[in-house]
Amino acid sequence: MAKKIFYNKKMIEQIKEQISILDVAKENGLTPVKRGDYYTLAEHDSVVIYPQTNSFFRHKNSRGGDVFAFADEFDIASFQEFYMKNIYKIDRSIEPSPDSRKPKTNVSITERKDVRFDINESLDKSQERERNLLSFSKEQIKIDNNTRNVKAFLIQTRKIDPEIVQEFIDKGLIKQGIDKYNHKVALFIGYNDVGYISAINIKSVNSRGGYKGDAYNCNYAFGWRYDPSIQDYSQLYRNEFYDTSKTLICFEGYVDMMAYISTLKEAGIDHTQYMFLTCGATSKYKSVVATCKSDLYNHVICAFDNDQAGDLHAFKLQEMLKSECGEDIIVERQKSLFKDWDEDRQYFSETGDRSIYSHVKNTFKIDEPQNQLHEKSAKKNIAKMCSEAKLKLQTETSRESMKTKKDIEISR
Repeated sequence: MAKKIFYNKKMIEQIKEQISILDVAKENGLTPVKRGDYYTLAEHDSVVIYPQTNSFFRHKNSRGGDVFAFADEFDIASFQEFYMKNIYKIDRSIEPSPDSRKPKTNVSITERKDVRFDINESLDKSQERERNLLSFSKEQIKIDNNTRNVKAFLIQTRKIDPEIVQEFIDKGLIKQGIDKYNHKVALFIGYNDVGYISAINIKSVNSRGGYKGDAYNCNYAFGWRYDPSIQDYSQLYRNEFYDTSKTLICFEGYVDMMAYISTLKEAGIDHTQYMFLTCGATSKYKSVVATCKSDLYNHVICAFDNDQAGDLHAFKLQEMLKSECGEDIIVERQKSLFKDWDEDRQYFSETGDRSIYSHVKNTFKIDEPQNQLHEKSAKKNIAKMCSEAKLKLQTETSRESMKTKKDIEISR
């Protein structure tokens, strides 16, 4: 009969606090990569590690937790194996933090107090956060008055409508920066409810630099909001006000939002009738809930990525919206043709296939997520669709060329 193991609860908490996830990752052949105040893994870029809380989250399957959960997630060790290995490494004289043993209580999203998610941030704190964000003290970035590289990246590489790009730049929502390696970066600016910068997303715009992430000390309660009716975001709740009668459409990434708006415009749909919000990641969907609860939006379209994580968090978002804002709120889903709205733009630029227009027009009910197609199978389907569309376009072009040639010969 196997020996029964009795776990010491205090030692479990000591392991959670004293054994670093970053160290466990390195010891097991994984490569942590610093991104502002958090880390990701070179081998698994959907993983986010928070050293302040010694916790992690994996966007791919929406799993996360403490160091025990990390060991289990990456098949490093079972709970028992990890416990037995690390009870000899900890300092038992150090008492666990009292907070780690407090029972968790459900708190309304507008009542939560968290430096990274504070919907009720004071004016003084908002001003201080804006100063800290714009200093880029950790990222060592300087704001560049020239926006040429950002424009080229968004228009030529990402295929965003030039007028949309210029509008975002004119309104101060996009700036160009220069990092410590003299590489150009795009800075996507998010404002809070009272006109102060609360979040900045950073993305490399050239092949030499691959950096992407958020500036240190963002407040994710507000996300990155865009209402086309607002002319000066620094004057919010002074001379400028959000139109809460509009439908709110939410996205994972900033470029996805711009790609979607570009497709709306080309499809002949007036984008100014909507309000848009970028969360920064599916796991930050609570910014949508906070926006709806504080600004009283009553119709939400979730346009997260067309993948398993997108479906899962769309369902979670709907549940939380119903719980926090009431059953009357309307929550719908939209999906891009491919993985995201950015990929749709790339496909359209290569093929001219206007079937992507239907995806910004059609909404549907959010159901509990089902198992998705295997990733390899999905990629094969996408490649097949692209190939067929290109062949169709080439055939039509060839026919037009032959017809023109015949017309010329007849006229002679």
